[in-house]
Parts: sequence; structure tokens; C-alpha cells
Amino acid sequence: GNKDEAIDTLERGLKATDRSPQLLERMAEVLIEIRQLDQAQKVIQELQATNYPKRQIEYLNARMEFIQGHWLAARRGFENVRGMLTAWPSLLKQVDTWIGECYGYTGDYDQQLMACRRALGVDPLFTPARAGAIAALRAAGRIDEAIDECWQMAKFGGLNAATVPSLVNMLITRTLRQDPRRRNWQALESVLEDAEKA
Repeated sequence: GNKDEAIDTLERGLKATDRSPQLLERMAEVLIEIRQLDQAQKVIQELQATNYPKRQIEYLNARMEFIQGHWLAARRGFENVRGMLTAWPSLLKQVDTWIGECYGYTGDYDQQLMACRRALGVDPLFTPARAGAIAALRAAGRIDEAIDECWQMAKFGGLNAATVPSLVNMLITRTLRQDPRRRNWQALESVLEDAEKA
């Protein structure tokens, strides 16, 4: 598919440029993305033998740790390189979201929420960060705040077939916590109607 074409193109580029460090970095990123970690590790080792900036190599290593589920090592790696990313907001918001995921996987939902909110500070429309904030709030039992985050996502068109079930579940939980005589199912019905239209 497209990933094989990307690898072929990068291989040709590496041959044509005498193994350019910039292309080596891109090759490592693609290999990590498609989970060819042994090959990615070889490319990273080749990159380490060059004068390539250590922070960028550390970023690649953090990606490797993240893909392998080594949350503490990944989070530390991402936090070490985060400061160099202020000039690249698209990468900064992704790294903050990954940091949040690492915290979430280790049960530190307050830190997960902080990291996701940093990412949302860079880009309020970044759905993965909003989803991470919702997950952190929900895991911490802060259902009303999680629902508010869902409404923020909906405002920007971020609710979809994958996120609606979570919102429906939280709305049911919140409604059932209300006094039976005062339960209001209108918000839930509205979400379900919108989901049916989509």
C-alpha cells in the first residue's frame, strides 16, 4: 500500500543522498508508524552514528517506547524533547497528547488531563487531545466535566461513531444519579437523534 511506497521512495532517496540524516529520521518515523520496530531500531542506530541532534533521536526512541507500551520510558523521553518543539505546534500537540496517554496508562489521570489541556492550548480542535481529556475526566469520576468536554468536541464536529457511545454512557450515568422524579433524558435523546442522522 501507501506505506510500502513511502518506504521504497525513502530508500531511493537515501541512496541518492548518501544516507541523508533527515531522510533517515523520516524513515525511522515511517517504520515506527507501521510497527516495523526492528528495522526502525537499525535506522535509529545509523542515525546515532551521525551528527544528528540528540534530542531528535531521543524523540524517535520515545516513539519506539510508546509503541511498545513502555509508558514511563516513553513519557520521560517525550518530556525531555518537548521544549524543543515549540516551533512545531503540530508536533508539540501530538507529543503532549502522547504524554497524556502515558499518564493515563499508568493511572495518573490528573497529569493526563494537564497534558491533554496543554495540547488543546496549542490546538483547541485537536480531537485526540480532547478525547484524552474526556478519558482522564471519566476515569477520575468527573463525569459532568467529561460530558462538558464532549459537548466542546461536538461543537467542533469531533463527535463520531467512535465517541458517541462514550457520551451516551456518561449521560446515562449522570441521569441515573439524579433523583428519579427529576431525571431529564432530553440531552441523551438529542445525542441519539443526532447519531441516527449521521
